[in-house]
Amino acid sequence: MLTEIGRDFDATGSPLDSRKRKRLVRLRREQRRAYYQSEQERSRTIATREIDRLAGALGLTTDTRDQAIDLFDRAQSEQFVNGRSVESVAAACVYATCRLTEISRLFDEVARATSVPKQDAQTVYSSLVRELSLPIPPRHPQNLIPRLATGLDLSMKTESAATEIAAQLDNSSAFTDPAVSLAAACISLATSPSADDTEIAALASISSRTIRRVRSQIDESDQIHHPTFDE
Repeated sequence: MLTEIGRDFDATGSPLDSRKRKRLVRLRREQRRAYYQSEQERSRTIATREIDRLAGALGLTTDTRDQAIDLFDRAQSEQFVNGRSVESVAAACVYATCRLTEISRLFDEVARATSVPKQDAQTVYSSLVRELSLPIPPRHPQNLIPRLATGLDLSMKTESAATEIAAQLDNSSAFTDPAVSLAAACISLATSPSADDTEIAALASISSRTIRRVRSQIDESDQIHHPTFDE
């Protein structure tokens, strides 16, 4: 058990001056480092706790959590963690595991659950996929419909209509937007004429303008059959 190093007061209860407080900060940092046999062990412990926390926040299973930890171990063994924030690598491993196992989670869900800036997390994720040659499968819009439909509290009939439209997009080369944009547009179509594109856009982390553009493209296509949208 580690001896606890005080913080802002001395043994008599008197407040410490700034110089002594800074010295105690350094001592506590060195004490934490000494607790681990190596920096690698320390990083893995931090990553495990962060992955466990993210998995809980995202409602992921224990198996998915364990796979994300295994991916972190691989990244660490290949020196990928060196020079990067452990938390950013942990977040990237969680999202990569979701993509590898085709679990429907949006990147923004991971970004909101971590303290790492979204842009930093995205950069680390892109590097992780590239440097570890991860076989990330393409994302299909119909696979994202259930996640968005749950967040919008849509009926099963509306979700089914949106999924039917989205499934048709995979068979057409005319639609090249990201899967999340296509999925959001399909939901907008399925909830017309009462669609709240602002709410859909906020959940999908895209703009309302993007939804309207893609929805119009789908609506005008003679390749897409539109199911009945009535509730």
